[in-house]
Amino acid sequence: IAFINEVANICEKVGADVEELSYGVGLDSRIGRKFLKTGPGFGGSCFPKDISALLNLANKHEEEFLLLRAVVEANKRRPHEMIEKISSILGEDLRNKKIALWLFFRLWLCKIYLFLRAYRFLII
Repeated sequence: IAFINEVANICEKVGADVEELSYGVGLDSRIGRKFLKTGPGFGGSCFPKDISALLNLANKHEEEFLLLRAVVEANKRRPHEMIEKISSILGEDLRNKKIALWLFFRLWLCKIYLFLRAYRFLII
């Protein structure tokens, strides 16, 4: 997810369609299409905890695990990037604004919900 989100950022800047690109990449049987969907980053209760445990294990054995660190950093940035996109679409400062979102809920949407609540948005 972090990979395709980063690719989506580049696609937006160059005018490419990330959906078409991810479809094409997903045709490679070694990769597949299942996890090439953009979103607010990974969430849930287990995956972030498991990644943290793996990074702690790597640290304990003096391994940097740069790839996993980059994934964690990209995932932390994603909610902020989404807020910036909303702000650029609405063309104004979003502090103390009420925004209603119509969402098809999945576990990772809880992360966005908590992030938006932290910015004092009203979630309906």
